Amino acid sequence: MKTPKVHRALWIIIPSFGLIYALISLVNHYLFRTYALDLGLYTNAIFDYAHFRLADSEMFKTFHEYLLGDHFDLYLIIFSPLVYIFGTYTLLVVQIAAILAGGLGIYKYFGLQEEQNQFIRLFATICFLVFFGIFSAVAFDYHSNVVAAMLVPWFLYFFKRKLYPASILILISIVIAKENMALWTLFICLGLMIEYRKDRKSLIYLTAFSMFSLVYFLAIVDVIMPMITVSGKYNGFAYTSLGQTPFEAVKEIILHPVESLKILFTNHVNSPYGDYIKLELHILVLLSGLYFLVLKPHYLIMLIPVYFQKMFHDQVGMWGINGQYSIEFAPILAIGIF
Repeated sequence: MKTPKVHRALWIIIPSFGLIYALISLVNHYLFRTYALDLGLYTNAIFDYAHFRLADSEMFKTFHEYLLGDHFDLYLIIFSPLVYIFGTYTLLVVQIAAILAGGLGIYKYFGLQEEQNQFIRLFATICFLVFFGIFSAVAFDYHSNVVAAMLVPWFLYFFKRKLYPASILILISIVIAKENMALWTLFICLGLMIEYRKDRKSLIYLTAFSMFSLVYFLAIVDVIMPMITVSGKYNGFAYTSLGQTPFEAVKEIILHPVESLKILFTNHVNSPYGDYIKLELHILVLLSGLYFLVLKPHYLIMLIPVYFQKMFHDQVGMWGINGQYSIEFAPILAIGIF
């Protein structure tokens, strides 16, 4: 008798949060409170793609360079036809729909075990939808990594159901959002290897997924993006405290692990605006339930690239709780905690 009640509640919760997000995101845009970077740039890009033109970066660069050389984001191409329907609101509508779909994915994931208290799945969904990283992303404007993060619950759901073709499709859909998403899926798969360590078939798939993620990441960052940039190299690496390239960064972390870990908690660029920004994030993530993951440490493995990409970055704005830079915590914490 409990399950139907939970389903009825879900039909209230999902539209309610959709309205809340719309009152933040769409109203901000209507009142000209969204930004040229990123929403203006990406809206201009989908307009170009919808007219069969490759989008460029001249909106924020003084020279001509394809936008794919800044971030290898294929979502903008896929979503571009929607600009004929929603106009400049297109990406905001897509983002809200993706977040609601992510909440539904959380709900579905926790419905896989019949013996489980059905209200846990409802509570997990609510905690996911109220997560601070979602609200900060919606309040900023749009970024494709938000949409990609919302696919993670579905990847975990299909994989748990052993629907491997569907999980492959979702994995591909995640990595094409942005070049660093493949690095995240690599660690998600490594974490899942611990959970499914006794399932030989699942381990084979996870190994294949991990290899695909790694190869895709290296191919995009080290080959494809340098081919379409004016500088002839990947320009998205901004971690000078670790080195000048991703390979130097990995070497630095391995050879000097203690010094590297200190960066997670310090204002390593000595910015006058950088004090306590990282502390703010750590406190909020802990209040969101991170300490529960001690019982499921493989979910902590999934968060390694999220922490490192945020905290090692040269820009202070990446460290804190603002913008879309905390969205990856949402699905991992919601599923890992509950």
